[in-house]
Amino acid sequence: MTEQPVDKKSTITMKSVSIIVPAFNEAETITQVVQALRELNHINKEIIVVDDGSTDATAEKAHTAGADKVIRHHKNRGYGAAIKTAVNNARFDIIVTFDADLQHNPEDILKLLEHLDDETDMVVGDRSAVEPISYRKLGKWLLQRVAEFLSRERIPDLNCGLRVFRKSSFYDILSLLPDGFSFSTNLTLAMLKNDFTVKYIPISYKPRQKGVSRLNSITDGLNVLTLIFRLITIYEPMRVFLPVSVTFFILGLLYGVIMVVLTFNIPDGAVLLMVVGVLLFFFGLLAEQISELRRNLKL
Repeated sequence: MTEQPVDKKSTITMKSVSIIVPAFNEAETITQVVQALRELNHINKEIIVVDDGSTDATAEKAHTAGADKVIRHHKNRGYGAAIKTAVNNARFDIIVTFDADLQHNPEDILKLLEHLDDETDMVVGDRSAVEPISYRKLGKWLLQRVAEFLSRERIPDLNCGLRVFRKSSFYDILSLLPDGFSFSTNLTLAMLKNDFTVKYIPISYKPRQKGVSRLNSITDGLNVLTLIFRLITIYEPMRVFLPVSVTFFILGLLYGVIMVVLTFNIPDGAVLLMVVGVLLFFFGLLAEQISELRRNLKL
């Protein structure tokens, strides 16, 4: 007997989703975003806009445009905090995050939902074909390489703001997720390191046309370096600290042996290198224990 093909549109129609739009001073774009999301067919949906302490009319315009829920933070708490607030107020188990800057196409939500099956925990939009990350964008490139090293998996798009996941999976890793700009990066890594299944689906992408980007080359560069260190200590510290500590110890030992042979004296530099190696090892061991406790923590 011939199997009937699966009607993907009818499968999507059966899904109810909460679409979350975190927004901070996005009065110029939020009306278009909400209206475009309202016009999206084939799914039962609610649109939740979180005004994260905006000083403009973001909240008022989101409400007028027809958002089902508009939640306001009294002060700017961060991208991750806005998403956490929305998830806590979402009606449905399937969550969609969508940026407020007109860079995403609402129709791509349907593409991601097609791939959210019983064996998949999160589907992430992949912009790599239209916005490839090269060494010229050093911060993003380095961050992605570190994430792939820690997860032992290829990650086509680490921090895309358009993604679909289940609320139940989200709560399993909530303790690992920050309130700030690094939320998307941590969400991807936390899912992978906790053995959730993540898929990456190509989507369209447009550069920001309206509003003001809040990226700053200097501060964001420092933030990326800080984030890299945090990712290492949270997810797999010994994978980095062990080889570094061994390297320092061996260099100190070789230096000491050479100087003993040549001068019959152990230089302070050799002792310092070996001590640094030992300290890095125990620091990594401590970070590993804290990382394990944190990953097992349920909030």
